[in-house]
This record gives sequence, C-alpha cells and structure tokens, in this order.
Amino acid sequence: MPANPVAQFFITRPWTHKWLVPLSKWYSKRMGYRQLGLKYEDLLPEENEITQLALKRLPPKEAYDRVFRLRRAFQVRDTFITAQ
Repeated sequence: MPANPVAQFFITRPWTHKWLVPLSKWYSKRMGYRQLGLKYEDLLPEENEITQLALKRLPPKEAYDRVFRLRRAFQVRDTFITAQ
C-alpha cells in the first residue's frame, strides 16, 4: 500500500479510475511525444544520478532503441520546423 494519502485515496475508490484513465490518455495525446515515437521514459533528464544508473542497466537492445527514438524525434522535429 502506498504511504501517500492522495495515492491511497485514488487507489481505493474505483470511480476515480473511470475518470482518471481517460484524462491521462487525453493528456498523453496532447503532450505530443508519442506522435514523435518517444516513450515517457525517454523524456527524463539524463543529468540525474539515478537516471544515469538506470541507463547503464539497460540491455544493449533497449539502449539502442532509446537512442534511435531520440534521434528520429529530433529529425522529425527539425524537418517539421524547416518545412514551416
């Protein structure tokens, strides 16, 4: 069980799930990072020590896929900006 009382409130009441899930999906769509092919984890700042440790623990295939997603997102962004 979470120690956070707010999290406990949302977990124990099923009606909150009915309106929070659609809201979170709408928010994820509005952020735009999924349209670029990114995952939420790709957006975490790499300067954090914990993030650096987590990146070192990634399997080689997952690390390669992450770099590929980031490069592709930058290329799409640059193409979109120069096209306007």
